[in-house]
Parts: sequence; C-alpha cells; structure tokens
Amino acid sequence: MSRRWRILAIAGAIGAAAAVATPFLLPGAAAARGRSDLVAFRAAAIPPVFKNGIDSSARSAGIPESTLEEVAPAGQPTPKAGLVVGRGRAGDMVSFFTAHSFTGFRGIDETSQGQELTIGASIQPDANGDTGHVQLLGIAAPDVAKAQLDLRNGTTLTVELVKAGSAGYSFFTYISDEPSTFPAVAHVYDAAGTELQRRDLTLALAAPK
Repeated sequence: MSRRWRILAIAGAIGAAAAVATPFLLPGAAAARGRSDLVAFRAAAIPPVFKNGIDSSARSAGIPESTLEEVAPAGQPTPKAGLVVGRGRAGDMVSFFTAHSFTGFRGIDETSQGQELTIGASIQPDANGDTGHVQLLGIAAPDVAKAQLDLRNGTTLTVELVKAGSAGYSFFTYISDEPSTFPAVAHVYDAAGTELQRRDLTLALAAPK
C-alpha cells in the first residue's frame, strides 16, 4: 500500500478572521477527531518497533526519557500517528511518527523554521486509490491561542491545543477516515482572534500516486 508523509512549514496570509467553533468530534463522523492526549513516553502505546527507534533517537540527542511526552490522538488505544516531545541539550526537540515510519529528533525551532504553524501530514489510500485516511500532526508557535481546520463538508473544527515541553509551543492531532471531514485549510489565531497564518491543504492531501 502506498503512502505519503510530509512535514509542511505553514506560511500564508496574515489578517483578521472570525472564528467559528464546532465540536471536536463531528456528528456522524466518528473517525474524525481533533482532541489529543499528553502521555508520558514510558506509558505511550506507540508500536514497539517505532517506540524503540524513537527511544534510541532520543538517547542520541541527549534527551532524558523522563522529559519525553507523546502528543497522541485521543480515543485511540494504539495511535496511528503522533508526536514525541522532549528536552535535549539544545532545548525542546520533536519526533513525528505514523503507522509506517518515524523521524529523528530535531529542535522545534529548527522544525518550525520560524513559522506560526507546522504540520506533519500523512495519508493512505482507500481500495480505489483515492485518499482514504488523513493524519495531521501540528506544532503551533507560543503566540498561537487557537487552531482551526476548514473541512471539506463546509464546517470549521477547532482542534485542541496541548502544551508540551518548556518552550511554550502547543501541539495538536487530527485524524479522519471520512472524505467529507478531510481538512481543506488550516488556520491559527492569536488571543485577540487575529489570523496569524493559513494553509491550503488540498495538494498535501491529494490521492497517493
């Protein structure tokens, strides 16, 4: 089965926008979720082959296991995707993982490249070769107070931001198996409701080749 995994440094228009809040779990779309749990790495239900690799990568980066936390999609006994955050010699660092791979730890500042929003996007095809599963893993800058996704069905979902690490960054996850609830645009806002950045996700989530 083909798959695609990309980390997107989100850049875009900056301006004012009105935020529309909707539930984290959309009616009629049980597989579309925007809530996250913060789990100590030792207790994280990451597939062992990836958990061992992430643990080894953390040791190589000088990250004590006691500082490692997983940002995992809520309601999934074994997450298909998530982030692991820890404090290394040079500050907070992050590793992304999906059901198929994981990344080595990199500094969060390096990963975000000064952007307000960074998203890791993973997709898998359905039986017809179209996009059948979407996973988003987000990092929001310290001044971000709200993150939202415009979905294909016309609704707007406010995803839950959770704090991890010591540098003030927030993180979120979003998973959907229903095309009508795939995200089309991502937005982040400051505490005053001003839009800081947005990103059209259409190409990033296009059907795998």
